[in-house]
Amino acid sequence: MAIDPNKKKAQPSVPAASVKAGIAKLNVQYTEPMPQALQAIPEDVARRYNVLPLSVEKNTLRVFMANPSDILTIENLSIYTRKRIEPIAASDADIKEGIDYNYRAAKEPANPGGTSDAVAAALPDAADERATQEEGGDSPVALRLEKLLEEAVKARSSDIHIEPDESRLRVRYRIDGILHEVSSLPLTVHTGLISRIKILSDMNIADHRRPQDGQFSFDSGKKRIDVRVATVNTVNGEMAVLRLLDKSMAALALPEIGFLRESQEAFEKMLMMPYGMVLISGPTGAGKT
Repeated sequence: MAIDPNKKKAQPSVPAASVKAGIAKLNVQYTEPMPQALQAIPEDVARRYNVLPLSVEKNTLRVFMANPSDILTIENLSIYTRKRIEPIAASDADIKEGIDYNYRAAKEPANPGGTSDAVAAALPDAADERATQEEGGDSPVALRLEKLLEEAVKARSSDIHIEPDESRLRVRYRIDGILHEVSSLPLTVHTGLISRIKILSDMNIADHRRPQDGQFSFDSGKKRIDVRVATVNTVNGEMAVLRLLDKSMAALALPEIGFLRESQEAFEKMLMMPYGMVLISGPTGAGKT
């Protein structure tokens, strides 16, 4: 959005907040905030005012807001950032999802050699199949698995890889087709975590040699997430891959996918042809569904 050059410039000491006539509307899901914008407004401030910073241009900070006419919030953000605030209309749900995703992605990756993730602290030092099965959903292993799943949903991950190594248990999320290591856990939690996944997926927890497949579902906020699970034995023990399927993300109309107007018109013309085929390809998590 171009900044009107005829507007009076804000004083450098405390920039004046302003609301432009004709607030722009952008799709939060198809915009990527600048790192400088995320640094200008910390996560706790963004959640307090329910805003998502988008970009910084000279002395202007553009932010997504559910209520772009909230002068008090704009003024507070202007004083806090010492920049002119340019609001962009967005839905309350999209802003919250954008905060979860972008601030999570902006954090430093976990130390591969340690247990910097909070998940490691709450997992027991020793867990076996019997204890996990008896304690069920109230066990520390079950609660930590729920935490892993919730964080994966917030990060818009398509897969969770739980892989035993020689000295640690590696957890990776596949985000936009790329695997990111998010935590490194002690091997002592490996058996309990895999067993809990097998119990939820209705697998045989006593069989550690043969590959197995299963599935389960869980609620994340107002979303129902289906999880497809595959386990396979490796030289270091069983590994598990969990595919997360968000039904709400799959039910998109053609205009909501993100086509440019010209591209959408060309695509619709192709669909009207009586012959030929359309191939949709791409890596895991690219959005083929």
